[in-house]
Amino acid sequence: LALLRSHHDHRAVVRGDDAAGLVAALRTLAATGTGDGPVDPLAEAYLARRDAEWPELFRAAHGEPGSSLDLPDQPLRSLSHWAFAPAESTAFTLSAGDPMVADHQVGGVPVLHAAALLILALEAAGPDGLADVEWRRPVVVDGADTVLTLAGSADGASVMRHPVTGEVFRFRGGPGRPEGRVAVADLLALQAAATRTVAGGVEEPAPGVRLGPSYRGFDRLSLGSDGAVGSVALTECMRRPLRLLDAAVQAAAGVAAMADGSDPVARMPVRLASLRLAANLPAGVAHLLARPDRAASSGAVTVVDVTAVDGDGLILAVLKGLALQAVGATVPRPA
Repeated sequence: LALLRSHHDHRAVVRGDDAAGLVAALRTLAATGTGDGPVDPLAEAYLARRDAEWPELFRAAHGEPGSSLDLPDQPLRSLSHWAFAPAESTAFTLSAGDPMVADHQVGGVPVLHAAALLILALEAAGPDGLADVEWRRPVVVDGADTVLTLAGSADGASVMRHPVTGEVFRFRGGPGRPEGRVAVADLLALQAAATRTVAGGVEEPAPGVRLGPSYRGFDRLSLGSDGAVGSVALTECMRRPLRLLDAAVQAAAGVAAMADGSDPVARMPVRLASLRLAANLPAGVAHLLARPDRAASSGAVTVVDVTAVDGDGLILAVLKGLALQAVGATVPRPA
């Protein structure tokens, strides 16, 4: 089907009588760097890069010129189908003494915060942000260091795995850096419609849950029926992206709670459609705008869109489609 297309410089020929035989031959090729070699004149011509002679070569081998098909330039769906899983590419070592880990504890045990997993994924994914994010299981760091491994999956996603509990987090590459500005009038409108104000920076938001300086969330959040507006100081924060994403997640939890009247801390992120984050977060106060997506919300899951901007309205981060699942105040340990 692809004989008349352009090809890579390195070529090989493998043989197989069935799918299992082809997989075995491809594994041998990957391990040794050599294929089966020429098996007929057409294969020999392919290895010799005699691409322009295909009609004549096909006629010589089979008695007829053969025909070609016009195929699309790109696959119809951007999914990778691996014959076998890609090798592990990245490892993250989590220490119970690291503030990013230790500052979020449940029942006295460090449990990696949802925002921390976003930070680890961004380190691996690069500047284009994240898409199709899923938090699968809590990551408990109990005692000894814990190593999360990151590898590609058969469906093209990147997957983080815990050595005991397996898959804990998955994502794809995102849509790029944020662009544009938010009108100050939008901030003022949400502020004017607020019916409740919540102070941030609490150390114990629920029984058994303790937060250190890394996860104090927003400084202040004003909530109304159409959403919330808040602020978070990044002036002296060593980990500004972590602080900003934590504040955004907690602001979304506040909006979700306002929608059903529940306690705002009894929420756990489960999905995120996309995340855009600016390359450099300026020192100063960032403002948060969080709005519920009622059309996408259902049952115990509330979906919220969060945008973070600087004092001039320049967009610093966009969390689109953050889905929060109603849970108990205590985060369960993975089984």
